[in-house]
Amino acid sequence: MTDFVVHVVLSAHVDEFDMTPLTIRKLSKGLFNGRSGSQKNLVELFGCEGRTRKASKRTHELVDELAERYLNDAKRLMAKTESDIEAAKRKYRSLI
Repeated sequence: MTDFVVHVVLSAHVDEFDMTPLTIRKLSKGLFNGRSGSQKNLVELFGCEGRTRKASKRTHELVDELAERYLNDAKRLMAKTESDIEAAKRKYRSLI
């Protein structure tokens, strides 16, 4: 999920998007039906020690815009991922 958010969604908007753990989490939830991944990973990747300012209002508006724009791509990614998981389960079951 985080790879999709960073490489597909944010790569085109990196200059206007304030990447904080909270904004990435909100974007991930908007894209992946309420799922956001590991909070620990988000803090490790996007946290900034000593940060005191909040993300800009524009960033929060952009989160909603990007979630809407890329929702279908995210759904396709999740469907493929779930299909791959099921295929791996079937293969594993056939081997035991």
